[in-house]
Amino acid sequence: MLEIGLYINDLSMHDSSREMVLAGTQQEAEFKIALEQVNVSFFAFIIALVNRTTESLPLGYRNYRQ
Repeated sequence: MLEIGLYINDLSMHDSSREMVLAGTQQEAEFKIALEQVNVSFFAFIIALVNRTTESLPLGYRNYRQ
C-alpha cells in the first residue's frame, strides 16, 4: 500500500477493507515466523546429519571436514 501512497487511515472505518488489510498483514507476519522456524529446524537437521556422517569416518579423514 505504501508503494502506491495509501495508508490504513485512507480506508473507511465502516467498511471491511480495513479489517481485511490488517488480517492479511497479521497472517503474513505469522507465515514469516513459521517459515523461519522451519528453516532453523532444517539447518539443525543438516548439521546433525553432517556431524553424524563425519563421526563414522576413520580418524585420518575427520580433519578434512574443516
